[in-house]
Amino acid sequence: MRDLSPAELLDIWDRGQGRHPVDRALLLLSAARNGDGEPDALPLGEANRRLLELRARAFGPRLEVRVDCPACGERLELSLETADLASPAPPADPRADVLLERNGWRVAFRLLTPADLRAAAAHGGEDAVRAALVRLAVREAARDGQAVDPAALPDDVLSAVGARLLESDPLAEMLLEMACPACAATWEAPLEPADFLWTELEAEASRLLREVHALALAYGWTEPQVLALPAPRRRAYLEMVGA
Repeated sequence: MRDLSPAELLDIWDRGQGRHPVDRALLLLSAARNGDGEPDALPLGEANRRLLELRARAFGPRLEVRVDCPACGERLELSLETADLASPAPPADPRADVLLERNGWRVAFRLLTPADLRAAAAHGGEDAVRAALVRLAVREAARDGQAVDPAALPDDVLSAVGARLLESDPLAEMLLEMACPACAATWEAPLEPADFLWTELEAEASRLLREVHALALAYGWTEPQVLALPAPRRRAYLEMVGA
């Protein structure tokens, strides 16, 4: 994974306007990769791990997270380290099928990818999306040795497959264990590295555009000329023009 230049950050921000969150994540991963495979085919946990690494490189290793208590509305603030969030070990072989055997059922499935998220997003509500994701992951199924169409799997087997998916790829769904100090409510809050990183990228893009605007007005420089300046030198020029 490599660092992104200011010009690349602005380009990603521009191309990501109005796009689905999965597409925005893929834009980020594609720009930062070092020729190590297509990002949309990565296991979700590996995609999240790389987004956390990219976030640490671009904006530092500490995340400041704010979450409202669903019971009383109290605002909770957390300071998290990207290295701690990415600590679960990745699967030994992310391309290998995972097997589930349960009450005569035998199901082989693969880890989910960003491409699966994009395909399942058209199914509407959260429950429908989750069911669609599980079915996308299933490669083959059998009951008592007889092949079964994966689309015909009963709900309890689908639920078991979904649970094993998360066990097999723990970073695929990142949940923060929360406890409210005001009302003692407890819950799990989802953390989406792609959404978090995109919010920060938008703020950085706004800052860079303001800097380009100020220095272009003052010196007549073009956007590429301003963005090519090292950050300390840009700040020095901005101070001299009072921006």
